[in-house]
Amino acid sequence: MTATTAARPTRPPEPAGVETFQVNVGHVAPDVTVPYAQTPPVGGVHHPGWQPCGFYDGPVPNETAVHSLEHGAIWITYRPDLPAADIETLRRMATPGGTVLVS
Repeated sequence: MTATTAARPTRPPEPAGVETFQVNVGHVAPDVTVPYAQTPPVGGVHHPGWQPCGFYDGPVPNETAVHSLEHGAIWITYRPDLPAADIETLRRMATPGGTVLVS
């Protein structure tokens, strides 16, 4: 009797422009401001509390948003000068209790 192995599915190539980052993980005290290497940050150490997903019409603390990323949230940041119609589109994507955080 011979063992057979299933062929591993091939992973599609990354789309052009995708970047990968190495980050440290862990919690810091809630009063600590973390100096992230990217803006907005893509991960790293963060506050113990997370940012509830939903739409925010201004900035949210990086440290709480990064914690949300750790739990699988999608964080979309936008410039304040974005056209109103585009902001409304983002607002519709971020429902309270969902997995999308917009700020």
